[in-house]
Amino acid sequence: MKCIPRVHPFYAMKCNHDNPLVKVLAQLGTGFECGSKREIQTVLDCGVKPCDIIYANTCKQESYVKFARQNGVSQMTFDNEDELYKINRVYSDSRLVLRLAPDDNSALTRVSFKYGCPPANAQHLLNVAKGLGLNVVGVSFHVGSVVQNPESYADPIRAARRVFDLATKLGFQMEILDIGGGFPGDLYAQIVPPFQKFADVINRELEQNFAASEFPSLRIISEPGRYFAGPGYTIVLNVIARHTIDYCDDEDDDKKAPEFRYYLNDGLYGSFLNTSYKPVTLIPAFLKERNPDEPKYSSSIWGQTCDGLDFITKSCTMNKLEVGEWVFVEALGAYSMSSCSNFNGFNTPACYYVAPKHLRALLEETFKPDELKT
Repeated sequence: MKCIPRVHPFYAMKCNHDNPLVKVLAQLGTGFECGSKREIQTVLDCGVKPCDIIYANTCKQESYVKFARQNGVSQMTFDNEDELYKINRVYSDSRLVLRLAPDDNSALTRVSFKYGCPPANAQHLLNVAKGLGLNVVGVSFHVGSVVQNPESYADPIRAARRVFDLATKLGFQMEILDIGGGFPGDLYAQIVPPFQKFADVINRELEQNFAASEFPSLRIISEPGRYFAGPGYTIVLNVIARHTIDYCDDEDDDKKAPEFRYYLNDGLYGSFLNTSYKPVTLIPAFLKERNPDEPKYSSSIWGQTCDGLDFITKSCTMNKLEVGEWVFVEALGAYSMSSCSNFNGFNTPACYYVAPKHLRALLEETFKPDELKT
């Protein structure tokens, strides 16, 4: 709110649907971006008003659209003609937001190849919506996850303005601009510019294309996920096994330093699915205090399942760990808990909550006394 004051955050539920996190964000006044019936229900159960939810899945299951209608969640996105016909059958008085497909080449995880309408096709979709008597009220876009170039927001905001103009000429009352997510905020913040750089570009383009004097009642929203969820969660892991690999030259018996494979009680099918293809080498921190002169060894870190793809870090240099030792990885709240599975019969990690004393008043407003005890 300080850096981009005109933009109201709608937290992306897919990032981490942990109930205490959702409740705290709701208490703080965020809106919510949902992609399924269950996410919508979770948010509604936290007391969030339907007008503060956007159903931002452009390819929705018909029964889920009916559920949204029954619960008054009227804001939803679309990016194709078939979706318009479906919405017309099921929820014809919904408030529609046309999702554009921007250039998201600077993102580590691209989404435009799956969702979004090329700006050149916007006129056709607006004409179809007009012919069906549907109510288009806004434009959205998403520049991808872990965006590395702040200027990635510039062209989509300009394209959104052009679509606003096209829609206005057709008689639509345009009320919403959704600039999506992609903001830094978790362990990947080390490879992207600081958030203020993104804010500077967004503020500049909003002023040039959607000046408050020209659009006094425009509701501008965003869909941050890892920006909120990432920093709040630390994954604590136990070393359940170690495999020592000794190397010995047969000719002179000179022994090289050993390598170590460590097996932890979490991995690809637990908290680390979203880290397996990102260009960040994860080396856990140690709970046990270390001597700075202690030697380091070539190591690899693996998950607990029997799948050969279940690794956390294939190659790194680190201190020697003992079986039973505890390590941890900070800022891993994004796309960790929400993607955990019971693959191979292993349980998903338990979650424990700790908060500083200065947040006590907020927590007492948010949770019931019996909830606070846990």
